[in-house]
Amino acid sequence: GREFDNKILASGYLLKRGQGPMKKWNRRYMVLRGSYGIYQLAWGESAGSRAKGTVGIATGVSTVTKTKQFASGGHKYSFVLSANPQDPKAPVFVACASSKA
Repeated sequence: GREFDNKILASGYLLKRGQGPMKKWNRRYMVLRGSYGIYQLAWGESAGSRAKGTVGIATGVSTVTKTKQFASGGHKYSFVLSANPQDPKAPVFVACASSKA
């Protein structure tokens, strides 16, 4: 089989919605790594900082859906990433940005 490629495919700042009761938006530095349909999205305080969390993404299992639900405060590019929509306990990740870049 093919091995996981740790190469960085994309990185930069996004606003990530927190998991707590307040669901506060936090600016996080995101790094997307992987290949061959298996990817990992990690986030931390800033570039080079230790990851605060990660979520696995698998082609054919995970879904990324654009949404307008969180399009406030100039953050018109928002999305919901569901690691596995068939599993109610699987992580769901909500993030947004003010531009595509």
